Amino acid sequence: MAKAFPSSLPRPAFFPFSAALRACLFALRGALFAARGAAVLAAILVIFPLQANEYNTDAVLEGGGMDSAPLEERFNQALRESETGDLKLAIKAFQRILAARPEADRVKMELALAYMRSYDYARAEAIAREVLTRPTTPAGVKIRIREFLAAIETRRKPHKFTPYLSLGMKYDDNVNAGPQLDEFNGLVLSDDAKPREDTAITLMGGISHSFQTGKTIGIGDRIAAVLWQSGASLYHNDYSSENDYDLAIASVNTGPTLAVARGWRANLDARVDNIHLGNEHLADYVAINPSVALNVAGGKGNFAVDAKWQHRDFKREVDADRDADHLSTGAKLRYYLTTRTRVDVSGRLFDEKADIGRHSKDGYQLDVGVRTHPQGMTRRTTLYGYYSYKDSKHDAAEPIANVARDEAYQRVGIGIRHGFEKDSNHLKGWVMNASYTHVANDSNVVLYGYDRNQVGISMQRRF
Repeated sequence: MAKAFPSSLPRPAFFPFSAALRACLFALRGALFAARGAAVLAAILVIFPLQANEYNTDAVLEGGGMDSAPLEERFNQALRESETGDLKLAIKAFQRILAARPEADRVKMELALAYMRSYDYARAEAIAREVLTRPTTPAGVKIRIREFLAAIETRRKPHKFTPYLSLGMKYDDNVNAGPQLDEFNGLVLSDDAKPREDTAITLMGGISHSFQTGKTIGIGDRIAAVLWQSGASLYHNDYSSENDYDLAIASVNTGPTLAVARGWRANLDARVDNIHLGNEHLADYVAINPSVALNVAGGKGNFAVDAKWQHRDFKREVDADRDADHLSTGAKLRYYLTTRTRVDVSGRLFDEKADIGRHSKDGYQLDVGVRTHPQGMTRRTTLYGYYSYKDSKHDAAEPIANVARDEAYQRVGIGIRHGFEKDSNHLKGWVMNASYTHVANDSNVVLYGYDRNQVGISMQRRF
């Protein structure tokens, strides 16, 4: 009897190494040429906060003649507007205060910070250098201003490349997602169709690229920067013995982003995945994924919504009727209960139309996760756990069962991450991740039901 393959693919995969590199370079080059059109494409999106480090000018400069109550109230209001991303209002308010108190260096530095947050680096630098060269500016304050100028210089660079690498090992007690059955409807299952265990080496590497176009768009009282973000990655899961289930990935993505500091962020991402399973070219996936996210609860939370269209083009003859268009939409809330603990909750609806009904399905997915830095442990150590539930119903009956599949997929995992920032000269910058995952797929067609356990450890780093 033929081997039983999983009813759903665990993840998309990879084409030969040289072709992958050419695709990665082509995507990055294309992103640079396309950046001129980013402002037009991104203008249809909404916005979300940049995560870049910002220079804090609180208590940097003192004095400056803020001795009247009305001016102090206007100053505090301008500070709030700057912190919440209403930068146009904040800039106008700081300018009005300086018209009345031109000697107020603290106000000048807050104005410089507002300009930096609105991506007007030239004006931010000019104001900071003016304060820096004043003979009355204290030496300690000059040190902070030089740090501010260094931050401007870093942020104004148009290109940022971030390579990353992950190398790991794992144990999998059901590589082929096989059922715990000896026979089904009178058919005897071969040993190859039953659960098979193995160990594997996992390798993932890639690079992300962010391009600041230098363009901004005014939206109300907020200022949005137009960015173009791209990436390329290679993934390989190499089993020790069960090489028919080796999984490999080459992915490229690119698209425009609109971003408002401390406000909103929106992306329009295009992605291509090329998939190999064992020694065969399994499929190509092409996807478009718009998303919008915003800060909520005074910066303690983040709420995001997205939609996704993905075309799945299968290449093997046995999978010819699995070609499909996959549509989904979802929402996610991330909330920090404390500075040490965050919770993620998300939900998703999906509808997948394949060439034939037995491979078409629709349903929903719910996810919840927790990450925490426990008291008494360094902040470089993180404990995490998650639970995922997916309910899917197929459109047409399975030939061998005369009933349409109705499945509940559950996944639960726990893990620990530790960053070696200062512990070791050799491991500095690396992050260790150890995890355990349990999967249970319950199906009314028992041939597709299975349980799976995985234990893994990896070392990861961004350069």
